Amino acid sequence: RTRQMEALIYLVDTLLQRYSTGGWTRHPSETMHEFLTRITDEDAPGIETAERVVNAYEAVRFAGLEVADETIADLTKEVRALKTSSSP
Repeated sequence: RTRQMEALIYLVDTLLQRYSTGGWTRHPSETMHEFLTRITDEDAPGIETAERVVNAYEAVRFAGLEVADETIADLTKEVRALKTSSSP
């Protein structure tokens, strides 16, 4: 795994933990995009950030692309700032 992949896996895991804390849990059969679509309908916060994280993860994981280090740094700041403590 590359450093970028490790950082993006960390961000996806962090998002899932934060959403879970807020009451939004990903079902085992859901893709990340399906999960985000479902919780968007439930007014979950930070969907734009989550979509950018998932898109970056998929670009690196499945397309073999690279994501700029500053993009990963920006996404990391946004994920850390995401507040999901209010229940749906």
